[in-house]
Amino acid sequence: MQVSLNYTQIKAPISGVVVERLAEPGDTATVEKPLLVLYNPKQLQLAFHVREQQAVKLKLGDRLNVSFPSLDIKTAANISEITPVVDNAARSLLVRLEVEALPGLIPRVYAQLHLPFESTDGVLVDPRWIHKFGQLSMVYVVSAGNIERRFLRLSEQVDNQQHVISGLKAGDKISVNYRPI
Repeated sequence: MQVSLNYTQIKAPISGVVVERLAEPGDTATVEKPLLVLYNPKQLQLAFHVREQQAVKLKLGDRLNVSFPSLDIKTAANISEITPVVDNAARSLLVRLEVEALPGLIPRVYAQLHLPFESTDGVLVDPRWIHKFGQLSMVYVVSAGNIERRFLRLSEQVDNQQHVISGLKAGDKISVNYRPI
């Protein structure tokens, strides 16, 4: 009887906080189906897809700067894992960083990774021309007489100009007064 009762108890592999329940009481537990999502606020990890050309310059233990715009926090984090499998479509590697517990920091909060490499790629534009939609940034570009949306990847501001590292190229014509209906 005691052996059978032991099969009714499930113990978490870590101490943490339940953030999502994926099974209901009475459901049958199977190996393939997770029951709960846990997180330990003292062991938070960040995951970034880093372009292959930059990721190959990183190594385990490197300390990189990260920021959390919604919390107005900048801090440093250590690389704990670099996944050696390249995403062929995006030409990127998955880089994980360990970050110390910070006030307000919870799972799935948007974070930005600041790589220490010099970059000359990209263009500078007036920040007023960039439209923000939540965490997305975009501009309207005139292309072949039509106006199209372009989503952007942004870097730091340089002399009151926004550095755009992808989504625009030199020579693109931005429609600064266009507002969609």
